[in-house]
Amino acid sequence: MASSNSPIEKEPRPIGRKAAKAKRGSNSTKNASKFLEEISGHQAMRIQMDMKTQEHDRAMQLEYAKERENVHQQNIEKTYWETMAMDTSHMSLETKQFWKLE
Repeated sequence: MASSNSPIEKEPRPIGRKAAKAKRGSNSTKNASKFLEEISGHQAMRIQMDMKTQEHDRAMQLEYAKERENVHQQNIEKTYWETMAMDTSHMSLETKQFWKLE
């Protein structure tokens, strides 16, 4: 038997080839699972961002459509008042009737 102060007994035994391969394999599967979880988290965040962007785009389109409708109504009203303000004193009787009915 060796003495209790021997440095050989205190050093840990080196890991074998099979154990080292098994350890490397388990680390790679752990890393892969972490990586897949991270990817799924990024995909969920991206989906949420896309949904927010789509909602914002829809809101902008509705606002733009309302604005276009408002401008259209203003143009119709402007045309109406221009027609009503038209001087008909120099027009023929038929033309006066046309513009009064308009």
